[in-house]
Amino acid sequence: NLEQGQNLEATIRLREELAEHRRALLQMQEMAAKYGYDISRPARNAQEAVQWLYFAYLAAVKSQNGGAMSLGRTASFLDIYIERDFNAGLLTEQQAQELIDHFIMKIRMVRFLRTPEFDSLFSGDPIWATEVIGGMGLDGRTLVTKNSFRYLHTL
Repeated sequence: NLEQGQNLEATIRLREELAEHRRALLQMQEMAAKYGYDISRPARNAQEAVQWLYFAYLAAVKSQNGGAMSLGRTASFLDIYIERDFNAGLLTEQQAQELIDHFIMKIRMVRFLRTPEFDSLFSGDPIWATEVIGGMGLDGRTLVTKNSFRYLHTL
């Protein structure tokens, strides 16, 4: 009960974290708007889903200065949009592969602002972007999708 001071510290911390998340999302929205995109709404197709994901990646890279950035399991996520566009006749296999090719190329072109000490350890300004491809779900089903193979084809 907040009125009695119970969990007040946890409530304050949660509100501060939510406010920080909101600020970060608004900054992402502003960044995307500079490129003419409104990411405040869900992506309507595969091309927008890839673009929205790229904006999220840029925002994450901007907020950290590490040597590696993990994407997670985006191949499976994007597969949903690509399959939907296939079924609607909006996308061909070649176009889907091009979307993934361009996405991976753009990720590889990101430049981190690194310290001279980091640069002295690693020449050529390497980018380590990791992606989880395939695997098994907790329920035993495969997490390999057609898009998993598109990612591998690009690499």
